[in-house]
Amino acid sequence: MWSRTYREHPYVPARDPMHAIPPSRHPFQLWVLGALLLSGLANFLTPGSEVLQEGLNPVAHKSWALIVTVSAVLALISAWWPDRITGLLLERTGLSAMGLVCPLYAAIVVLQSGFGVGVPGITLTAFLGFACIIRAVHVQRELNILRHFVTRHFK
Repeated sequence: MWSRTYREHPYVPARDPMHAIPPSRHPFQLWVLGALLLSGLANFLTPGSEVLQEGLNPVAHKSWALIVTVSAVLALISAWWPDRITGLLLERTGLSAMGLVCPLYAAIVVLQSGFGVGVPGITLTAFLGFACIIRAVHVQRELNILRHFVTRHFK
């Protein structure tokens, strides 16, 4: 789909930049963001597991949980934002922040606690972060298509 040129893109109605690309929030994406929101809130409101208390600074743990919570809220709000471009910008911001802090958090936990500590959870956290980065790149591509449409047809 992304290898197509702008003229070959099937979702470009005549001179309407707001509908150049259909909304692409898959229900799975919304459920994962909801789970990340709940995880961030739970980690922010509780002291965390014993492993995290031993291996990670409490301030770093609370900071990570707060960033995950705010990022998930931004990305979820964007799904229902009435303005398509602002919604995409909010989604990109939330997913980019989450995509940066999740792998960083996993790396810090591994460096401070070793590889034997919670490998499935650390792996899941890191790969969720990578998935957020990939989706943020897709959102940027959608924004580029919209920018191209607006600059070509609304000068």
